[in-house]
Amino acid sequence: MYWLRYPGALAVLLAAALWAAPPAAGGQRIALVIGNGVYERAPTLPNPPNDARLIAATLRTLDFEVLEHLDIGQKQMKIVIRTFGQRLEDEGDDAVGLFYYAGHGLQVKGHNYLVPIDAEIERESDRTTADAVGGLLADRRLLFQTAAAGGRRFR
Repeated sequence: MYWLRYPGALAVLLAAALWAAPPAAGGQRIALVIGNGVYERAPTLPNPPNDARLIAATLRTLDFEVLEHLDIGQKQMKIVIRTFGQRLEDEGDDAVGLFYYAGHGLQVKGHNYLVPIDAEIERESDRTTADAVGGLLADRRLLFQTAAAGGRRFR
């Protein structure tokens, strides 16, 4: 997919779209950006941390408060996702949230999962619960963009 190969182009497109969009009625812009590349039990991905840094820097120029996290495990992913959801809730209905994830991802039986760097996935039942983004933030206006590893195998 073009956008996964050229995150710089994605950053430019994202910046243009957000710059042209009218700001929320006085609402805070908050972004959670996660870039996982150094996995303990899966191939290292050199691009996701770089992509996440680029997206975070672009969002800061667009007046987003950016919660930027690189190479994080499952416990920390759950904490930062919860924190992001709480920040949006605290800011009220006018807040706008943007979530960007770059790293390994899985789809099992129609459900998408983000893979933390410390994941131990040997069979389908081991899938991570990091897809809690949807559950935690279901009633929020979010712009989602994920960049995954494109079908690479875990062993």
